[in-house]
Amino acid sequence: MDEQAQRIVTGIVGPFGIAGIGDLGGKWSITFQLVVWREGDRPICTNPLRIEKPILSEHMIALWRWRLRKGQTIRLKVRDMEKPPEIMRTVEMLRLQGRPHDPALSEAAHEILNPPDYTHPKLGTLKAGETFHDVFEATGKWCGVPVRMALEPGAHSIAKAADHLSDALDRQAEIDAQFRQRITEDYYGIWAEGWANDGEDLDRSEWITRITPTDVEVDGSGALSIYYADGDLFAGHSIVASMSPEGDIEGSMMVG
Repeated sequence: MDEQAQRIVTGIVGPFGIAGIGDLGGKWSITFQLVVWREGDRPICTNPLRIEKPILSEHMIALWRWRLRKGQTIRLKVRDMEKPPEIMRTVEMLRLQGRPHDPALSEAAHEILNPPDYTHPKLGTLKAGETFHDVFEATGKWCGVPVRMALEPGAHSIAKAADHLSDALDRQAEIDAQFRQRITEDYYGIWAEGWANDGEDLDRSEWITRITPTDVEVDGSGALSIYYADGDLFAGHSIVASMSPEGDIEGSMMVG
């Protein structure tokens, strides 16, 4: 093994904790992120670092989830891994070398792991999600129906994402009508041919009233997705309809 390729990294385990990865050949690895980290005594880096470690079996995932938890400061011996350019920088964990006390890293990670609430003049207060800390959530109404509203700023500011959601709420009757038309075009025939119960005869206008919105999601670019409960039309599957930042209906899809 090339000793020069190995180095020591200290960082803080991110909010997603440990995940397991298995391939068709039966090989397993764990993966997690360091939300802030540093190599040796170099400056702190706040771009997440993805860690992978081969493990002997799927059963070891639970052990590593117990050993490495959200918010822990850990020191690792690692080496680089080659990954496609679309995947964030990834290193292989060679050895866990301890859990040092590093106040500077803890301070840098605090707001990432415990993001403050965001208040918008029209939307009110949105709170960071418990699992995905970069998603901000609140309860609101879409066409009179209580829904979960979510902002996913991504590379944009949360203020920009919130303004996009506010604009969508101002146009909700128009947008909802467009989404319902597209869902009807995409799924009414599928329902009539394969999902309708014996004796269940709904025309298109009756059929589309069965679905109700549950979640409204907007990202920082202005892309909008609305999830609809299926009203028992598709055995409990949800239907999501999406609109591009330019306002074009991109389609609908059954999920869940």
